[in-house]
Amino acid sequence: MKNSLALLLLLAASTCLVQGQSDEDRLASYLLRRLGKTGSIARPIAPGNGSQTVDLSLGLSLLRVASLKESSAEMDVWIQMFWKDPRLSWDPAEFGGLSQIALPSNLLWIPDVRPFHAGNYIPDRVSPVRVVAMSSSDVIYVLPARLRAPCDRLRNKSMSCRPVLGSWVYSGLLLNTTLSSSPFNMADFEPLAGWDVARATARRVETYYDCCPEPYISINYSLVLDKKRKGKDGKGKGRPRGEEDDD
Repeated sequence: MKNSLALLLLLAASTCLVQGQSDEDRLASYLLRRLGKTGSIARPIAPGNGSQTVDLSLGLSLLRVASLKESSAEMDVWIQMFWKDPRLSWDPAEFGGLSQIALPSNLLWIPDVRPFHAGNYIPDRVSPVRVVAMSSSDVIYVLPARLRAPCDRLRNKSMSCRPVLGSWVYSGLLLNTTLSSSPFNMADFEPLAGWDVARATARRVETYYDCCPEPYISINYSLVLDKKRKGKDGKGKGRPRGEEDDD
């Protein structure tokens, strides 16, 4: 009798606890249970289909050029990634109408997008960035970072800088990286003193190596900066940090 009473009290307490949870709490618990302990680190593919390709849409928002030198530039950027994870889908009607939720990125599979110039990547140091999961299974991940890109000086004193991003280990058969709708976004760019942006482009490149028959995909960005003309007094209108006077 005592055991039955204790069980009823425990069930009542559990019911109260569940009823006291917010819709966001319930949704987060539901999704993390679906991911499990090991599923979160594996690619989001159907069971038994290891050859399935995950489609990744990649974009880059340039915020500012922090420094510009003869052979390199440091750029503050947002790396924007979009993909689908069927494990992160739900019926909004079952969770108070919620159609999206922010989840810790360290609990999920994240594309291993890195710059192809080794050692030239400084991720955000403040706190881990969360991903936004949508009920439709769409996942959005925007990573603040500082990239160091190689640059060349052109004949007309312009500078051409070329950051390259792509998966570090996945071939194009496992992770098909394509250009996003805004592959090189300049909407939030902070102008660089003494320079104008002449061109900002991005293109998808497939590379085949001697070791492997499958392609490896990168997104190659190109930023061309034109030095502003000098005024009538012969003085420049400003120089970027780190740039030497070559007149």
